[in-house]
Amino acid sequence: GVKATGLDAFSTALEVDGAVKAVGANRFAFIHTSTAQNSFHNITWINSSLTNGDPNAVISITQHLSAQAPVALTPVATTTPVATPTTSPGGLNAISGGLDVGIVYIPANGLQGAPGLPADAKGKWAIVRTDGSDFPANLSFSVTVVKQ
Repeated sequence: GVKATGLDAFSTALEVDGAVKAVGANRFAFIHTSTAQNSFHNITWINSSLTNGDPNAVISITQHLSAQAPVALTPVATTTPVATPTTSPGGLNAISGGLDVGIVYIPANGLQGAPGLPADAKGKWAIVRTDGSDFPANLSFSVTVVKQ
């Protein structure tokens, strides 16, 4: 492997100008797809040698959305009715098209309040639908792992 070390606490150890490509069997960036085999109700668990059994891993996920269909945006009102009219900066109130999800580590002894959780899910990180609905099959996520 290669190690980059800064000279002191104020120096840059590594600077990359351009994309970083993850290759090989043990990649820090990969695609996770929900299936019947890795999902249980509102969770789909990630099976990676970099994250299994490691509740201190840093995991980042991004859901893959269809490039064919535009993502619907709900604009924020740009004016507010007050005694003296003002204009707010505006922006986006919500982006629809994806699911509201979070990520959680499932300890080896499971989760309280989740009876029947498959043994395969324990000791792994899971993507969770925050609305409580079941996870559909074939949803894909980009996953990035940073070890502490």
